[in-house]
Amino acid sequence: MLAAGGGAVLLRRSGGASDIVWRVGTSGDSALAWQPHIVGGLVLAGDLGSRLHAFDIATGQEKWVAPVQEMGMSVPGTADGIVVFHEDREVHALDLTSGKVLWSKQVHEASLQPAAAVAGGLVYVTGRRGDSLFAAVHIFEARTGADRPPVAVQTGRGITGSVTVSGPSAYVATEEGEVLMFDTSTGRQRRRSQVIPAAPLRSTPVVAAGRVFVTSDKAALYALDAATGRQLWAKETNPAEDVNGTPIVVDGIAPSVVDDTVYLGSGGALHAFAAADGTVRWHAAIGDARESQVYSIHFLSPAVIGATACVSDGGRSVVGLDVATGRTRWTRNADARPVAAGGLFHLATLDGLISLDPADGRIVRTIGEEHDVHMPQHLTVAGDLLLVVESSSRICAIRLP
Repeated sequence: MLAAGGGAVLLRRSGGASDIVWRVGTSGDSALAWQPHIVGGLVLAGDLGSRLHAFDIATGQEKWVAPVQEMGMSVPGTADGIVVFHEDREVHALDLTSGKVLWSKQVHEASLQPAAAVAGGLVYVTGRRGDSLFAAVHIFEARTGADRPPVAVQTGRGITGSVTVSGPSAYVATEEGEVLMFDTSTGRQRRRSQVIPAAPLRSTPVVAAGRVFVTSDKAALYALDAATGRQLWAKETNPAEDVNGTPIVVDGIAPSVVDDTVYLGSGGALHAFAAADGTVRWHAAIGDARESQVYSIHFLSPAVIGATACVSDGGRSVVGLDVATGRTRWTRNADARPVAAGGLFHLATLDGLISLDPADGRIVRTIGEEHDVHMPQHLTVAGDLLLVVESSSRICAIRLP
């Protein structure tokens, strides 16, 4: 149900050479619910005070605020001039220009996956009922909210993660070891590929280089043909360990050093495979295996620049690895997940926003308390800007070094 009220306050706009371009705080300093999202020149941020804010990415001026209730950790899906999110059992679509509510729909599932997907004029939302015996992919027309026939997954488990859209197809993984493929122009199911019999897949599908990559709870990585759904290869990392993250595909960032490589973290290690055939390129131990399992989400997403892949070891340090061999090039104390932008690695740490040289890990710049930036988190790249949430309730836009 939509609610009432809300706004934001522009705290500062840069008038000169300052690294800080703008900073905006939500009214009442209500904590932000999730990492800001960039779309169509806007920064979208939902807060725990039941509001969705849209800020101009260049100036920080608030364009609109939409009142919502119990948005929780819902992540908005955006495309075709709309933004879609859900709360409890309701799905809402807003006009991206004005924030006006276009439609709201109720669904039966009590447990909806965080992210919605929008493509080809259609909205995809996945969820399952509380008894976990029925799950579905719900499909709506983006502008009107008109229902398309949902795709049921009647299993003892349900659907894993959210829908991934790539070109004319959309993909979703199930806890029965299947990958479902949809036609984004019609919303109809194209194929149903059995990846591993009666065993849960544990990641939102990743699509790259004509392949679909998913992981299972048996610490295995699978590659399917994106057009046919045929399994191309499968690789285990460590069958004794669980994998609960999304495989990260890096293709063409530095083609002379890393070309079409799949990185996957599990059991205190980062693994590199050739996307084409699954050939193992290297395995690199990252920190303490037992501690790294607890914090595995930090290093499942390596940032890659040139000859260096940068990963977190589970909360204490970040490590620069040689992309050709997996050997450690450098280590730096930091408690954050690295992001690559402008030829540097950037970390939102308790001490501030730190930028590192990929060659040797040297600190190039620190934006911290001396810049009135406190406890930055949820780092996002937006063109030549780095956006962070500071003190849980303010968004700060900082120029790249």
